[in-house]
Amino acid sequence: MKSDLELNSLAVDLRKDWEIDAYGPLDIFSIVLSKFSKLSILIYPMSKNTSGLCINEENIPIIGINSNHSKGRQKFTLAHELYHLLFEDINDIIICNDDKNDSEVESLISEMDKIVAAVADFKENCTNTKLVQELNPWLSSLNDVATGIKAILKSAQGSSTVAITTTAGIVAPLLPVLGLDSPARACLTVIAIGAGAMTVSHANDSYFWVVTNFGEMTPQDGYKTQTLGTLVIGVVSIIGVFIVSLFLH
Repeated sequence: MKSDLELNSLAVDLRKDWEIDAYGPLDIFSIVLSKFSKLSILIYPMSKNTSGLCINEENIPIIGINSNHSKGRQKFTLAHELYHLLFEDINDIIICNDDKNDSEVESLISEMDKIVAAVADFKENCTNTKLVQELNPWLSSLNDVATGIKAILKSAQGSSTVAITTTAGIVAPLLPVLGLDSPARACLTVIAIGAGAMTVSHANDSYFWVVTNFGEMTPQDGYKTQTLGTLVIGVVSIIGVFIVSLFLH
């Protein structure tokens, strides 16, 4: 069973290898047919509890999809069966039933779509409402928001890498909406995200234990030094970014 981090990495690598926009929606049928010249997709009626199947005999892949299901469900099934073909060693036919617990496949598909959908909805809300105008009196830019998101994610789950990539995915589509798509403003936003990269390092961060162990400190001493130190780094950095943003446009 692959972890969520491994599945996320597979999803990101697949989009990159197929040269798919990291933030755009997926037309799964068009993409799959353009990438697999030998693939045959058969859409025909199946039993109610069967969503689809896949076969890969003599390197000739075949995916079957239940035509009795909705178009949206058929797209999900295609992505589901595609996981079997790409990441599993298929020696026989695989039939996927609704009652089968195939959480690993569903998690990969979820990793590919969930952030994209959330960002698209958020961007549409920002564009179609007065949210930007309401925020302007409080924020001269998105920089402190980016740092805040990054710091929250970092503090909550400990990984700076995951927090950076997640925040970048959320913030990037919003740059044009908030007028931050100029080179200078975009650079400041990147720096703002990085400002939260160490905010804050505590017990759920592996680096926290590296510092405390090599420094021969107790966890309590680590909180007083490493955790407070990274908090100061984050606060001072975003203040610096805010000051610079007043002069660069």
